[in-house]
Amino acid sequence: MLVARAIKKDFARVAKAHGLWRVQTAVRSNFEKGLKFAKWLGLKDEGVMIKYGFDGTDHNRYARIF
Repeated sequence: MLVARAIKKDFARVAKAHGLWRVQTAVRSNFEKGLKFAKWLGLKDEGVMIKYGFDGTDHNRYARIF
């Protein structure tokens, strides 16, 4: 949990330091811990990408705009 808190604390600072205005990720739709972690980091759910995974699984797109 210590690493997760450090990531959350410096997330925006690191993004801005590298000139990023958008950070995004794809999380497998049935991976509850991953979905929770993305939300906890402040990313917003942009919707489901149907059959996005290499194995045909659905994924949720999450993004944060700075």
